[in-house]
Amino acid sequence: MKWKTRVDGFLTALQPRWFQNGTLWEAACEPTRACDPDQLCFKGFLAQYMALTALLIPSTAPTIFPLLASSALVVGNHCIWDQTGQMCSGYWTLAPNSSEYSAAVGPQMSALNLFNANLLNPEFVIPNTTVASNGSGGTSLGNPSAGSGQLPIPGYENISSFGMGLMVEFRRRRRGIMLLRG
Repeated sequence: MKWKTRVDGFLTALQPRWFQNGTLWEAACEPTRACDPDQLCFKGFLAQYMALTALLIPSTAPTIFPLLASSALVVGNHCIWDQTGQMCSGYWTLAPNSSEYSAAVGPQMSALNLFNANLLNPEFVIPNTTVASNGSGGTSLGNPSAGSGQLPIPGYENISSFGMGLMVEFRRRRRGIMLLRG
């Protein structure tokens, strides 16, 4: 399979160029803290496409998802919350520096793409086979009037049930990440 050889070769070549000590980085500018706004976006694009590659070519997942997971743990320490909102630094392999936190779109987009890429890991998908029903331990009394007049949710008319499920799962996992960070 020529395509598999090429994908594996690309993945092998990508690691020393785009990862330092298991963390995604921009080698061209990060060591000197001289990245322009575009360069701060590239890491997020790479994370997103790596996750999609792992989904399309499952044999790459054991290599890709650990790299994305280790990067996300580091990036979480490069994002802060202050009076002006959530801000992230784009220099993930360097010690956090308060002067680098910026509301600019590049670092925020890269961090979000990296976190979202980790949510695509099939290892963390909760199977939908454990739903409790009235006959198998479910305790909800139910309300036949609940939700009437509420659908579609304003602003979310065109989001599929899959998309809504991803949003709910992201919120659930984000709470878990925030609890881990303290």
